[in-house]
Amino acid sequence: MALTACIYARVSSSEQAKDEAKIEGQIAWCRDYAAVRSMEVVDVFADAGYEGGNNQRPAFQRMMGEALGKKPRFSVILTWKLDRIARNEEGPVFDRKLQNKGIELRPIANDFGTGATGQLGRTMDFAFATFFRSNLGDNVKRGQVHGIKSGRLSGGGAPPYGYKVTWKLGGHKPIRQFEIEEESAEIAREIFRRYAAGASIRSLCVWCNDSGFPTPQERNGKPRPKYGWAHGTIWRILLNPTYCGDYTYGRRREFQDSDGKYVSKRKTKEHWIVAIDSHPALVDRLTFTKIQERLATGRQRQPGPDHPGNLLAGIGQCRTCGGTVVIEGHGKERWYYYCRRNRRANLTTMPRDTECGGVVRYDEVRAAIINALSYMLGDPSRIKQGIKAFHEAVTGAMETQE
Repeated sequence: MALTACIYARVSSSEQAKDEAKIEGQIAWCRDYAAVRSMEVVDVFADAGYEGGNNQRPAFQRMMGEALGKKPRFSVILTWKLDRIARNEEGPVFDRKLQNKGIELRPIANDFGTGATGQLGRTMDFAFATFFRSNLGDNVKRGQVHGIKSGRLSGGGAPPYGYKVTWKLGGHKPIRQFEIEEESAEIAREIFRRYAAGASIRSLCVWCNDSGFPTPQERNGKPRPKYGWAHGTIWRILLNPTYCGDYTYGRRREFQDSDGKYVSKRKTKEHWIVAIDSHPALVDRLTFTKIQERLATGRQRQPGPDHPGNLLAGIGQCRTCGGTVVIEGHGKERWYYYCRRNRRANLTTMPRDTECGGVVRYDEVRAAIINALSYMLGDPSRIKQGIKAFHEAVTGAMETQE
């Protein structure tokens, strides 16, 4: 009886994924191998654009799910090389799980066979694949560190507000550098001066919006955001060490999620690559340091003992514009819910087109929640109806009350 087999193929980068010949070539070689040995190929699993260190590849997960299930359709998994299966320490684990289910993982480019010698070869092959991936990352990072500290800026993103990218000849390829772009640089300098003098971030937003300054998005050729200069825009400028002359690289770590999409996560400062005084500064280092201390104090501020807590956190929305409902206090006893999107519209003294300016008292919302919960818990069938009615009552109150 002929052996039944499936084929697994993979390419790492999105550029390789665009070249169908690369992944189709792996599949074709495996089909030829199966045909010579009279194997019946029952399925093909292929992941395009997934790294070997990512175990959450869709096709790979489907294949392993069937292989470790009750009735797999195949007894052999054919792949070009073992590094197609994994390039991390999980490779031997996958191999051992398949062996325990009686399924053979066979790399056609270097078939190690069976027995102790074959198992040793497979383990070493997985180990070399893991080492190659790790060593490649170390070499790339080492080159980036040397280049950055030698004055070569890494990456190709838009420069910070107040700077422009210039290129100069250096060695075998042009060197990317930052130079001051005077028109926007003066705006950035004034933001730092005003904040250092005690201005709030909101007042800086109002000043920038009322003055009609182009936003960083507009400067990079994108449409102006609906609310212009927002808190986050000012905050990111004040936090960026580029403005004191330091170039930082690697502040975020990119990785693939289970859908193969690249997502980023902020790293701690000790893992950043920093080139000190790599370009002209817009603010002196002492002022920048004092601003960071003030920003850190603001970030660490916690709600006071009189804060009642946001009962609508994550669920309250403005029915007019869909904005998030948030809470704000006036004194120790008066607390109100309001539309955050409407508050963003207050970042300018110019006329605005939003009409969702209503607020509702916290004690009224709290009473409505207690009444609604009491009503719903009296009869579980009312829960769905009660949630809908409560949502309409609260959002409606925000539209009608001033």
